Amino acid sequence: MKTLSLEINELNFNLLEQYCPDAGLQNFQNLIKAHGIRETMAEKRAHELEPWIQWVTVHTGLSLQEHGIVRLGDIVGTKVTQVWERLQDEHAIASVAIAPLNAENRIASPSVFVPDPWTNTKVTAPLPYRWLHQAIGQVVNDNSKGRITLGSYMRLAVGALFCLRLPSIPMLFSLLIGSRRASWKKPLLMDVILANALVSSIKRGSYGFASLFLNAGAHIQHHFWYASRHYQGGQKNPAWYHDGKSDPLLDAYKTYDWVLGFIMRELPGWRIVLSTGMSQVPNLKNTCYYRLHDHAGFFRDLGLTGISVLPRASRDLIIEGDSVAAIADVAALVSSLMVQPANTPLFNVENRGDSLFCSVAYTADIKGDESVWLGETRNLGPFLDHFIRHSIENAVHRPVGYMIDTGIAANDQASERMPLADMCNHLVNAALS
Repeated sequence: MKTLSLEINELNFNLLEQYCPDAGLQNFQNLIKAHGIRETMAEKRAHELEPWIQWVTVHTGLSLQEHGIVRLGDIVGTKVTQVWERLQDEHAIASVAIAPLNAENRIASPSVFVPDPWTNTKVTAPLPYRWLHQAIGQVVNDNSKGRITLGSYMRLAVGALFCLRLPSIPMLFSLLIGSRRASWKKPLLMDVILANALVSSIKRGSYGFASLFLNAGAHIQHHFWYASRHYQGGQKNPAWYHDGKSDPLLDAYKTYDWVLGFIMRELPGWRIVLSTGMSQVPNLKNTCYYRLHDHAGFFRDLGLTGISVLPRASRDLIIEGDSVAAIADVAALVSSLMVQPANTPLFNVENRGDSLFCSVAYTADIKGDESVWLGETRNLGPFLDHFIRHSIENAVHRPVGYMIDTGIAANDQASERMPLADMCNHLVNAALS
């Protein structure tokens, strides 16, 4: 049976089901009624609950302790076997992989592989898909600035038109128009484009397995859970962040309900294994995340030369240098950056020998007098001259995820939680059934 791994990152089915009675989520309702929901269990320690760790577990069948991959992009150059090459090498099954998180392209034509925006691996696809990948990478990495270059607009338009399925036009148009006033609809628009890319790829070839990774819902839950009509906690987003009138989570769940119906109609006969990897719970404290305006420019102004600065998701970045000694010097300098008057380190710094993995460590709300200092002597200016408010963390990760398999009837669905590492074998067995 042809099988699709539909990976809707961190989607909360316990919350989604609260919306179902009055939100018109008919496709989800029908799917749950027919096939039931099985819970999965990821790593339990908080610092291990990152999607770029857990989706590697899904794709390889290995726990974090076994695969050892803890950073986005670190899959490249490892020798762990992923589900796509396992099916290709052991069973001669060609695949389509659209935006799989933290996955390396090791497949051969006629398979199709379009990587996520952060992992440095090749694109195996027609040229318009490569343009689409480039454009989405620029949009995602500059999302906090709200900036899209003219070249990215052109590549995105050509790539989207090449992938376009006519039934998706009304949804794409609605999200495009809506995104002018509702910023959270931009990532939803990207996810609908990726769903088009998946379907159009499958229609152009002969494949036995496919995977599609969608991340907008996780992004929206993290940023806007407090705005949900079903949120019962005491936290509230400030007016500058959200107007308090709209419900971004409702928009996300409605969009994914449409995506689900679109895929089922366009790919009849395909077995769909929908999984979330993890899920989220409301954050109990006020946590703000910040991202650099200009990653390369910030470190250049510090006088650092001979380095490469690679933006990663949210507040993360990687600094690469010419030697271990050079990286050690950079680490010492970056570690001396402080936010005053809070006297808080600006970055968490992990020295990996040939590179640094850095995350913006400051998470307090900006009051107006914060500035960035190099040590105790050099004032680099106001904090917001260098950083953008990326998000207010409305929700945090939890290890419980969800799985729905259209190859299993609701009455036959196992009740015990499935270890997330078992998902890989589950997908392989589904593809071979």
